[in-house]
Amino acid sequence: MASFSLVFVTGLLRSYVNFQTSSLLGSIAYFGITFFFLKKFHNTISEWNILLVIILGLSVLQIPIRIMDWNANLESFPDFLIHNIAILIAFLFYKSRRIGVPVSITYFVFLVFMYLNGYSLYLHYLNFGTLSGSVSETCPPFELFQEDSTKVSNNYFNDKILVLDFWNTGCGAHVLVVPRDGIYRCPSFF
Repeated sequence: MASFSLVFVTGLLRSYVNFQTSSLLGSIAYFGITFFFLKKFHNTISEWNILLVIILGLSVLQIPIRIMDWNANLESFPDFLIHNIAILIAFLFYKSRRIGVPVSITYFVFLVFMYLNGYSLYLHYLNFGTLSGSVSETCPPFELFQEDSTKVSNNYFNDKILVLDFWNTGCGAHVLVVPRDGIYRCPSFF
């Protein structure tokens, strides 16, 4: 029940802090509850059953949602993966400190990397196909309407610098900059 509840807590946490903070705190919490339940109930419940119940608590809602629409949930996949790995590393830490301590330290260094820069790199790769987020593609011809309903095409902007700012309420801005060389470069939006 604690693992299942933690899914909702980390989900709510994402609404108040950034995704990376939610993943970091969720991983620490999953590591902690796994280790706690293994220590507390190892005499009465099989360690493998404890591990299975904690993973099921995390996965019971997550896996069906991911199966229903895999692409829409790719953005949060690292979070799901990081939490599962935290559970497994806590189990390893419980079973063998000699192996578990260095693996746990390595894992938490990885978490700090994901917190600081790794998640941004993942999103760049997911959205633009590069780790830097830079994309160089020829932009297709387009037409825009000015405030006075005059139609303007991309040819109108030759030899001019043009900045287009596309946005909606669900994501950050995507900016298209057309340089003086007339080669239009834009990220893939879909």
